[in-house]
Amino acid sequence: MGTVRAMIAFLGQYAIAYNATMALHEIGHAVGVTLSGGKVSHISLNPFSWCWTGYSANPQPMVAGWSGVVAGVLFALAPCVCMALFGRKPPRVLLLLGIIGLAANGSYLLGGALARVGDGEYLMRLGVPRLLLVVVGVLLMFAAAAWFLLMQPRFGIPHSASFAQRCGLLLGGIGSYLLLTVVYVVVFKRRDLPPIACFAGIGAVLIICASILATLLGTFLAEHGADGVADVPSWSYASAYAAVGLVVVLAELAAFGR
Repeated sequence: MGTVRAMIAFLGQYAIAYNATMALHEIGHAVGVTLSGGKVSHISLNPFSWCWTGYSANPQPMVAGWSGVVAGVLFALAPCVCMALFGRKPPRVLLLLGIIGLAANGSYLLGGALARVGDGEYLMRLGVPRLLLVVVGVLLMFAAAAWFLLMQPRFGIPHSASFAQRCGLLLGGIGSYLLLTVVYVVVFKRRDLPPIACFAGIGAVLIICASILATLLGTFLAEHGADGVADVPSWSYASAYAAVGLVVVLAELAAFGR
């Protein structure tokens, strides 16, 4: 039952942190455009599809292209950094915000460089070398993976947990959200299904790979006396985060439409 509670809490925290990451990324674009003399026409957010920032004037496209990733990462990391400076332990949802901020913005650069979509594709059209985007994207995603592997006990998984336990939590949390994304796109945005399904499939593969790596690392740490005590959430804690995550998703859909 502890794994189920951890999975429900993780799903709610992921919904909150993921959508906050998307909002911070788009706010980063808006800030970059505004500070470089441009004008933002609109920002569109969708919990299950693409988010974007529209410009009516964009005199510095390179600034606009990089500002989403740079500001998105800095904004996502800021809460954890500030709490660490004051000797406080960040709550799990803020840890997840920082981790997803690194992973999502890294995937934007890497995905754009390899599949020619999103910010990476936009930056390549402006002359940014593909290799630079790949290197920066991989480094950001590696940092996110390493951070999450070390922090798994905070999300209810001790270092000694089995591969099945890790997969259960990640697939139950992130995997459930990815499945909802695919279902939403099939119903409302079928033209976006190929790229969304591709990203969801890659996400599922990465979850399995992360579970394998975490199991190997966890076994090593446990054998050397560093088996972090799992912080298993209560039912009230898990239910509260699941409810807040649902409210965030519904609020975005209500505010920005399908």
